[in-house]
Amino acid sequence: MRGRADLKELRVFFPFNNEEKRLSLNHELLFVKVKGVAYLSTSMGWFRKDFGRIKSDLERMRNELYANAVRLEGTGALLWKIVEVAKEEGLQVWAHPKVNDVIPGFEFISIFRNFCRRAEDLGVDVLMVGNELSLEVNLEDNRTLSYVERCSNMEKHVHKPLRENPSRFTSFIAKLVEISRKYFSGKVTYAAGSWEFDLVPWEDLDIVSCNQFLYSQTENTYLDLLLRMKL
Repeated sequence: MRGRADLKELRVFFPFNNEEKRLSLNHELLFVKVKGVAYLSTSMGWFRKDFGRIKSDLERMRNELYANAVRLEGTGALLWKIVEVAKEEGLQVWAHPKVNDVIPGFEFISIFRNFCRRAEDLGVDVLMVGNELSLEVNLEDNRTLSYVERCSNMEKHVHKPLRENPSRFTSFIAKLVEISRKYFSGKVTYAAGSWEFDLVPWEDLDIVSCNQFLYSQTENTYLDLLLRMKL
């Protein structure tokens, strides 16, 4: 379901400095009535939990948080088992492939083809072709790199290569979308990093998505990006 909200002001609380800010918003926003939880392997720790705990987490999302969707990541058997249980709980499933290291583009494409087939078989609702792939995939050469090291200097390893050759990234996303349409019949999107947003071929996707976090470095541009997402 989609609707429109006429919002005048957004009140945001910053817990780290115990400060509340009011951000003016004199625009009409398009919103989608999906309330979900990003249940990710690292931040939510589900790869360390027994399956009974994971099932309990999904039940609490639905019954206590009143969520109707869950976002999942990974490639292994545990991911697909969680997908099955989430569907049984009546949650929409949004899912994307993710591996621990930064792998070359051709390896990611091979993984992605299998991911699309499995997502189709299990009835995933929204296929995300990836997450912040200018960071998580090595498009410069065929080396496998450390994710932690790459994150330690985003300007050198991610932002600069993206500025120097933006079409390489755009073409890679377009290729993934092409593959997804071949193997997956549902909705398709991409979880863009805020630095990638303008390079994603959104016209080829069904949903505009961005990992836009509100914190000190983005507070002055946060709403501008949200409004650009209203395509």
